[in-house]
Amino acid sequence: MRAAEDIPTASRCACDIPAHNYTFSFEPNHKWSTTYASAAEVKQYLVEFSEIHHLRKYIRFENQVLSAQWSEPTSQWKLQVRPRQEDSCNTIEETYDILIHATGYLNNWAWPDIGGRQDYSGNLIHSAQWDSGVSLDGKVVGLIGNGSSAVQILQSIQPKAKHVFNFIRSPNWIVPSLGEDNHPYSEEDIDGFKTDSDSLLALRKRNEASLNGYFKVQADYILQLVDRYQTENSRSFRPKPAAVGDFMAYVRNFMNGTVWMQGCRSGYKSHTVFDRNPTLWPGSTLHYREALRELRADDWELEYSGNQFDWLGNGISQAEFDPTRDLGYYVQSKDDGPYASRRKRREVLTRSGTQPSRPLHQIYRPTVVNL
Repeated sequence: MRAAEDIPTASRCACDIPAHNYTFSFEPNHKWSTTYASAAEVKQYLVEFSEIHHLRKYIRFENQVLSAQWSEPTSQWKLQVRPRQEDSCNTIEETYDILIHATGYLNNWAWPDIGGRQDYSGNLIHSAQWDSGVSLDGKVVGLIGNGSSAVQILQSIQPKAKHVFNFIRSPNWIVPSLGEDNHPYSEEDIDGFKTDSDSLLALRKRNEASLNGYFKVQADYILQLVDRYQTENSRSFRPKPAAVGDFMAYVRNFMNGTVWMQGCRSGYKSHTVFDRNPTLWPGSTLHYREALRELRADDWELEYSGNQFDWLGNGISQAEFDPTRDLGYYVQSKDDGPYASRRKRREVLTRSGTQPSRPLHQIYRPTVVNL
């Protein structure tokens, strides 16, 4: 991982959904300068987020994990780590109880396999390792690709370069805007977002009605497993091979007939045409959030150290060790506990009945949001 201040960004790189929704759901940012904020602004948001929540002390930058090996005798992961130093070949062995692979599938960038590339004497710049020190003014530039990075780079370098050749393998799929139209925010807009948090919340909800983010759901799901590890005498946990196989078979069957299974090469299929399932969720984003909201322990192999019921301890509740606890907390004037029915819990969570009726299963951005 590299420090946010040290990451080079491609010229004019920006987020691809409205910036007010390109945030953690619980930490809005009123300071975005435009609908689709630049990479520099997104970077600054993440730096400030880490400072607000005191996260930097838990993060080690400039360290490369070379290998990870499970130790059966100790029930720990052994990692070979190399600090990123110009003249260092030294590695450090470290041990951890839990290892989470959360690097994403775009973390290991590579040059395209093009014959003669090694002999090219001009400047080679990759969007993932952008060199801001190279001037493209008056140059003849070859831009390879037309993905989300390339389309932003093209509009940025075209006015400066003498000529741009854009090498494209296949046409792009274009979808309509899923949120606000692109426009800058005035100082008045920004001040309004700061002083009137409800107006900002309503804007985010209108955008989110057609977006629906994934990422916090993934973290919350993993933390349910971490919580079990910390509060029970767990030794290890991993997905059951049978569950993984069944899920991949379900994804392949679901994706049949969709554009993802047509004869096109895609990064979502490890740059193959037919050889791999798409690395996509088989359903809508809200469907994904619901599926991962509650941990399905039967999808996991859980092993324990000793008797799996040792976590019951000495038979005394944790509440009994706190002199300020309400030992009759379950005696109430009304039943406000969660519903036993998953359907009813979903209705409460998604605030069923609070919003104006909408057309079903269409791209939809509401004009009215009831907070």
